[in-house]
Amino acid sequence: MFGLDLKQFALVFLLVCAIIFGVGYKTAQFNERRTAEPVITAKPVEPPQQEKKKNIAVYVVGAVKNPGVYTLTDGSRVVEAIEKAETVKEADLTRINLAEVVKDEMPIYVPRKGEMGPSGGSDGVISTDSGMRSFGLNNSNLGRLGKAKVNINTARSGELDQLTGIGPALAERIIDYRNEHGKFNNISELKQVSGIGTNKFEEIKEHIAIK
Repeated sequence: MFGLDLKQFALVFLLVCAIIFGVGYKTAQFNERRTAEPVITAKPVEPPQQEKKKNIAVYVVGAVKNPGVYTLTDGSRVVEAIEKAETVKEADLTRINLAEVVKDEMPIYVPRKGEMGPSGGSDGVISTDSGMRSFGLNNSNLGRLGKAKVNINTARSGELDQLTGIGPALAERIIDYRNEHGKFNNISELKQVSGIGTNKFEEIKEHIAIK
């Protein structure tokens, strides 16, 4: 066959078989290695969890309808605390740093227009402890001074019941008296309201006004 004798043909046949066997063996080894290699899959990347902001408490007093303690989230601004307390029309917001970041236990005093500190000055931002000292305010007298000069001719129930000894019921009586008799002509007329005697009047007379 092809000019080869039987012996030569046998050698060629064996050589071809060896080549085919070798190629098949290498292919089998390659496939075996691929099968044995572990398949690596990418794990999904979890988005970073946002840290939950903690709550803080601030104390808002002064020219607001509802003075008291308010809960805010850490990082809130002074303006958010004042919005919760609701300012009265006499409030002077130009003297407060509304953009200041509040801190836990921070007192915020809202002054009235024309209100002056002990030195007679009426300038300066007074929302924090350091600024409030210009008004003679500190932690011991903040509550008392925060209730000063409530206008009994215009104050709502929420302002009146912040006065010493004046609860919600008595505050409503003051408003009822005002609606029936008109505005108070002087602060002593407040004693005409049922439930406000001389002693109670003496406790609050320094903190009320009629204009």
